[in-house]
Amino acid sequence: MPDETEQAYIKQKAAEGALAELIEAEARAFARRAALSCLVLCMVGVMAFGLCLVSGFDLSFGDGNVAMRNDGSRVSATSSVVDVTLLVAGIAAAAFAANLIVGSGTLPSLRRMRQSSSSVVILTVIGSAAGLVALVVAG
Repeated sequence: MPDETEQAYIKQKAAEGALAELIEAEARAFARRAALSCLVLCMVGVMAFGLCLVSGFDLSFGDGNVAMRNDGSRVSATSSVVDVTLLVAGIAAAAFAANLIVGSGTLPSLRRMRQSSSSVVILTVIGSAAGLVALVVAG
């Protein structure tokens, strides 16, 4: 029968083991969430950038008629064209930049991640950096 100090030592080691398992489970969950968020952000940026490229950076909607309006004291010209190119390009740039921020936030824990999660994070960060450069050059 173990005495009191041996029982306390066994309990302490069991508590340390349970804490280590909890920390490892949290690290795996963080790695999955980080990899998934990087993947989603990069895909949103790629889709928005692709839409801009396919449209030739001209996402204008409307018939293009210009009308003159006279409100008594002033004259104004109104157009029925709505251009959403900057909105879509802004969404692409924001998604790429957010992916760079999330990816750089995972760098300290990159070695503790599984290889698949760390590869996804690294590849999406590289893709987002390339996407931002391409957006600046093409736009």
